[in-house]
Amino acid sequence: MYREHTIGVVIPAYNEKGFVGDVIREMPEYVDRLYLVDDCSTDGTWDEIREAAREDAARLDDAVLKYDERLQPTDPKAMADGGAASVLDQRAVVHESIGRVVPIQHRENRGAGGAIKTGYLAALADEVDIVPTVDGDGQMDLSQLPKLLDPIVEDEADYAKGNRLLYKEYRSDMPRFRFVGNAILTFLTKIASGY
Repeated sequence: MYREHTIGVVIPAYNEKGFVGDVIREMPEYVDRLYLVDDCSTDGTWDEIREAAREDAARLDDAVLKYDERLQPTDPKAMADGGAASVLDQRAVVHESIGRVVPIQHRENRGAGGAIKTGYLAALADEVDIVPTVDGDGQMDLSQLPKLLDPIVEDEADYAKGNRLLYKEYRSDMPRFRFVGNAILTFLTKIASGY
């Protein structure tokens, strides 16, 4: 829990072997759920997700994981009933939780946006309060999460988005093609949102 709110982080992953495990292991303890969406990876990402989830569960004992009473361990069988869960069932296989990690496998590759949507549907079915997204490539600074969560918790915003492109130290390791693509998408998002 973070300031009396349940937090479920959606982590889309496609061929992120060697990176996604670190994202799971480095996730702050106040995060209640990690929705790991494997988008039909071909490189061992799925095995790394499950292994890192087991390590994370072993590291965090029950005394640390204080879930809201509403937030019970994800039960994939219970998700088969109506609404978001029904749509989710058509898109992906939701596996039983490993500690706070909910491993999800897409039935077909849907891209990053599709993986994020799948994670949002799982979080909606679990009735999580706040759902940030973190890429599976390990390029995001997880210590910055409170900067996104605080405006929402304080009812100053309904949505918050970080922009690592603004700071040279956060984009220095980013491949040039990814930087250009992200810059274009950020610009288009600003236009579409009226920002």
